[in-house]
Amino acid sequence: MTKLTKKLIRKIEKKLELVGLSVEDLKARWDSSLSVEENLKNLGLDFEVNNDRDYEEYVKRKMIEEEERYYNKRLKEQLRKLKKTDIKELSVFFDKIYKNIDMLVNSKDIHGLIIVGDRGLGKSFNVRKKLNEIKKDFALIKGHITPLIFYKKLYENRDKIILIDDVPNLLKNETILGILLNALDFNERVVMWSSSSPLIDLPERFLFEGKIIIILNRIPEENEFLNALLNRCLRCFINFNDDERLKILHVFAKKKGIDESLIDYMVKLGIDLNLRNLIILNEANKFGCLHIMDDLMINDKFRIARMIKDLELKHGNVKDAVKEFIEKTGYSRRTYFRYKKIVKVFFEGVSPMALNGTKFGTNLLEEDDFNGTKH
Repeated sequence: MTKLTKKLIRKIEKKLELVGLSVEDLKARWDSSLSVEENLKNLGLDFEVNNDRDYEEYVKRKMIEEEERYYNKRLKEQLRKLKKTDIKELSVFFDKIYKNIDMLVNSKDIHGLIIVGDRGLGKSFNVRKKLNEIKKDFALIKGHITPLIFYKKLYENRDKIILIDDVPNLLKNETILGILLNALDFNERVVMWSSSSPLIDLPERFLFEGKIIIILNRIPEENEFLNALLNRCLRCFINFNDDERLKILHVFAKKKGIDESLIDYMVKLGIDLNLRNLIILNEANKFGCLHIMDDLMINDKFRIARMIKDLELKHGNVKDAVKEFIEKTGYSRRTYFRYKKIVKVFFEGVSPMALNGTKFGTNLLEEDDFNGTKH
């Protein structure tokens, strides 16, 4: 039999403050038939407190756990609602893309459109779908490309729409950017070859009379050439929050006959909410291999970091980004800045270990969180 003595109360009194319990609560919930350790565990007091740093670390950990519980609970509630959604077509989510394409093809002065948004949610598919619907011939440029091949592609398709998709070096190569600037000029759109590399069976200059659509997952670090390019184009940013992503996944699953419980599985394991991952999981499920899909797991750290990146891109300032972040997630301002550190790792190439030892701490940034998860 374990009595709750005054000495024992004094010993754990500070712990009570941390978990929001009073001495009266302690007395009411103390079970004398249990050991001290068992009682402390039942009351959530089974942690060591040796100094003020321990108190601070405990409070931070509890706040993080509570925020993550709220976030996951909100997603699960949204899932239940979405299973009754009456949205039948994915096209309703991409109306912004369709309208920008209409503006582009009908404008006499604007010749370029840049579409930016996270991968795996249908940007490319819906651009091609729209161009086919309005019967516009287009040439696709995809993958790694050299300036010479890029120049050749533009020349061969100088009166068509050029669709540039998933070209990782596109906006980092100054020669390619220079070619794009000429092709997208508001006035005389003469594209010139200024490199020392020789041209074979190609003119040194030509008039480009087509249109150019560039699809990006993100805009790289700005430079003088990139700013000039952005100023010549329509810009369309597709930033889906988690609620919208879930709607897209459910509509897609219903149309394709995919088991919607796989979306619950994605939420539960923290797998990034995109169509590609859903398709992969569906195939794995068909072959009874769902249990080996651990590599798709990204956890909420990546998802929240991605949201912060998108909000700062959308608003252009931290104040409004923080405000919308709090409204969307229920998380605190402090959590925003804590997760903002992860943005540097996932999206700016900073080593996770470079952040260790900072106030941000090492508990949240572990090497395993970043292996195979940088997209």
